[in-house]
Amino acid sequence: MRFNINHKFKDFLIKTSPILFFNEKGATFVYAVFGFMISQFTTWVGSLAAILTTVSFLPQVYKTWKSGDTSGISLLMYSLFVTGILFWLIYGILLNELPIILANSVTLVSSGIILILKIKSMFKK
Repeated sequence: MRFNINHKFKDFLIKTSPILFFNEKGATFVYAVFGFMISQFTTWVGSLAAILTTVSFLPQVYKTWKSGDTSGISLLMYSLFVTGILFWLIYGILLNELPIILANSVTLVSSGIILILKIKSMFKK
């Protein structure tokens, strides 16, 4: 929705409203959250989610690597999980979305390490 607006009112709105975007043709309403436009906010939320879920696997990889104990890990669950992460990575590549690509690359490697350790432990028995 665009409309023309006088400069005094425009200055007032710039100071008081985070939901209007102004250009030379007038004003355009955009939704905003905490002063960020939704697209910027969405990228930040997605990136934070990607970082947290990716980092959450690292302690498990470290513990499993050090102890060598995979008895409490389900082969079926990790096989399905690694396959799902592979498809998330493909999805991110198709969309050319760097946060999805990076997060799922790291998660694929870390969960893949656990899956490999689980498979190796099964053959040792």
